Amino acid sequence: MWSRLRSWLRRLLRPVIRTVVRLEASGLERIPRAGPLIVINNHVNWLDAVLTILFAPRHIVGFSKAENFRNPLMAPLVRLGGAIPVRRGTPDMAAIRGALDALAAGKALLIDPEGTRSHHG
Repeated sequence: MWSRLRSWLRRLLRPVIRTVVRLEASGLERIPRAGPLIVINNHVNWLDAVLTILFAPRHIVGFSKAENFRNPLMAPLVRLGGAIPVRRGTPDMAAIRGALDALAAGKALLIDPEGTRSHHG
């Protein structure tokens, strides 16, 4: 289901995003098509994770703050995308287990090392 929705969203959003944002990606050809992968993202605005997930050549799961799983607008999206809930400000062993499980299943995992948006890049 996610791959069909992602494909549809890419076709719909790609032209719109390219008119609003100067999107530049390099090295996409080096991303392996299968197997465990960790993608590190510099999270400077709310679009970073969305663009990375939508335009990467393979499905990527990431972390999402636990509050998003209770938000009526965000919950369906983060669940459909396979996001891993994380309780910020605490050592969240469930989130760590979720990440390890995703990697053990051969998935690509998106990590924003700062845990939230970085205002200084």
